[in-house]
Amino acid sequence: MLNDYNGIVKIVLAILLFPLNFQYYFIDYAWGADERWQTRNPDSLEDLVLRLADELGLSPLDPAGSDCRCKLTTPGFGERVAALFKGEAVTLNALYLLDFPMYFKAAPDLQIVLASDENEKRELQNYFLPQDLRIYPATPHGPMTLLRTNWDTKGEAEKNRIIEFVARLTATYARIKGVATIPIYYRLESEDEQQLLNVEAFGSIKELEQRDDLELIPLESQAQRVFAA
Repeated sequence: MLNDYNGIVKIVLAILLFPLNFQYYFIDYAWGADERWQTRNPDSLEDLVLRLADELGLSPLDPAGSDCRCKLTTPGFGERVAALFKGEAVTLNALYLLDFPMYFKAAPDLQIVLASDENEKRELQNYFLPQDLRIYPATPHGPMTLLRTNWDTKGEAEKNRIIEFVARLTATYARIKGVATIPIYYRLESEDEQQLLNVEAFGSIKELEQRDDLELIPLESQAQRVFAA
């Protein structure tokens, strides 16, 4: 059986997935016969492994590239995961929302994700669930907000307060100056009909982010996705 593979010069030794591209490492079947990779001294084994890693272009301190692969190395991401696990069931969809720079938690059970630029908005489109509320200003190039909560546990008055609060949050990040109120559209993702609400923005983004009833866990830099949803 092995003789059938004698014509294959190289095989894949390792495939490492980095944020931007795949890197493939190939090695010849005959590498084990190379005297450079042979030793009878157990004390020199570590040095041999380090030299082999260098030969293959791998970091000897982090051969799996975990610093590029593991999102928990991004400052703030672990805190977001911990906050998420304090709630109800955790889904893969909910974990993907943690990648967005503007991720808020608010009482009683609100998850708020605000996408500010066109790339973020295109990405956020992939994660709306039927009962999520889509919120956006009636102006071009404004932010888009995903609001997720358990609507079944809330009365009409509480629903209206939540929608108005997140609409004001969205209006604040729209940074529209010179107007008293800002028109904000919203709709459930499962419905086609959109509603219009005119709201006042908060005094400033700093004021909004200092509110006791709103938690923003910042990321030092945006987490890189290893696999797409």
